[in-house]
Amino acid sequence: MQRNAKIREVWRKIFMARVFRKPPSRASAACAFHGCALGLRSRFWEGHLSPMLLYRCLITLLMPVLLVALFIRVLRKVESLQDFRERLGMWKNLPSGDVIWIHGASNGELRAARPLIDGLCTQNPNARLLVTCNSISAKNMVRAWRRSQLNVYLAPVDLGWVYGRLLRKLSLRTFILIEADFWPNRMRAIA
Repeated sequence: MQRNAKIREVWRKIFMARVFRKPPSRASAACAFHGCALGLRSRFWEGHLSPMLLYRCLITLLMPVLLVALFIRVLRKVESLQDFRERLGMWKNLPSGDVIWIHGASNGELRAARPLIDGLCTQNPNARLLVTCNSISAKNMVRAWRRSQLNVYLAPVDLGWVYGRLLRKLSLRTFILIEADFWPNRMRAIA
């Protein structure tokens, strides 16, 4: 019982829109991702594939289908080729120095986070803010705020190697998740 309580606490810290000044260790994050915090750690999973491993295998196998679907959006001119590249984590002009990464899924989350973003820009004039979102309209909305400290990109697909490559290039100081946009590989890479 005590183990489950500890795992639920890790879950709460990771996924409930907390600001990570010092992220939890990889071991505690990995424990939460193996389904323990959701109560999925039953006798069935003992000695079998964990839910996280199953998720990682499925997302990797489905990636070609997703890439084709994203490229069709480019061909239909719903998104640009640059948007397609951003979804693969190929961001241009990454911010240098200590970076505060804020992720909001769409317009509503980012509109709600605007006072936070404005406050961070005002209190930390030298800070570089990286804002990611899942929709084109949210990206355009944040760009319309015209803050010189903001770098706005579409969030990459949830592949561990994509986030690993991005995090090697960034000097990430803080990650802020607005609401619970649950993408396990992103959380695992950042933790």
